[in-house]
Amino acid sequence: MTTPPDLSSALERLTLADLEELEDAAGVSIDDLFGDGAPRAKMLRASAFVVGRSADPDFTWDDAGRWTLADVVAAIGDQAEADPQAPSGASTGS
Repeated sequence: MTTPPDLSSALERLTLADLEELEDAAGVSIDDLFGDGAPRAKMLRASAFVVGRSADPDFTWDDAGRWTLADVVAAIGDQAEADPQAPSGASTGS
């Protein structure tokens, strides 16, 4: 696996259609998906979707569902190693 982009910057590069697809697939808003108390499996799948979609515009919610927990952890860990000052976890940015 190549080193994925930062989740927050990847999220910012998604189109509105991508964000709508993410919310529809997850069944919750972006704020709820990455907020405190969010279902962790959905948050992890959303993280995989964001990273995957930023690398491949044809990457789907179903593709993200095929990632393993190890894949998501590695994607987040790779980014943390690449930029130790980057916050861990996803952010929608402002």
